[in-house]
Amino acid sequence: MPELVNVDRIAEAFRVSTRQVQRFTLYEGMPREKRGLYDFEKCLAWYITFLHAQVCGCGPGRCEGFDRESRDVANRRAERADALRGVVELSGKLAGKTAAEIRKRLSEAIEEVYGGMR
Repeated sequence: MPELVNVDRIAEAFRVSTRQVQRFTLYEGMPREKRGLYDFEKCLAWYITFLHAQVCGCGPGRCEGFDRESRDVANRRAERADALRGVVELSGKLAGKTAAEIRKRLSEAIEEVYGGMR
């Protein structure tokens, strides 16, 4: 027996608004059992496929996964996003410091990140 849940439960699970769940249903083809009720497992499987297509860029049908170049681009993009978040977190600690102190703190931060990768 499928677990039927309301739009609020789907929105919470997907971390989106209830309106976005309704848009997924209307415009993207997310399955709905009847008005206001969704099969949780079917929707979860649909959302995984939807997110994969967003990242991979694959079309309908069987996906062969990322080719090496696409995977490398996606990985570099994720690394840049992580680095930018790190800079934002670090920026407050650098305010009011001298150039030498900033250079030292940045060197330490780089060592923390890349030192453990050797």
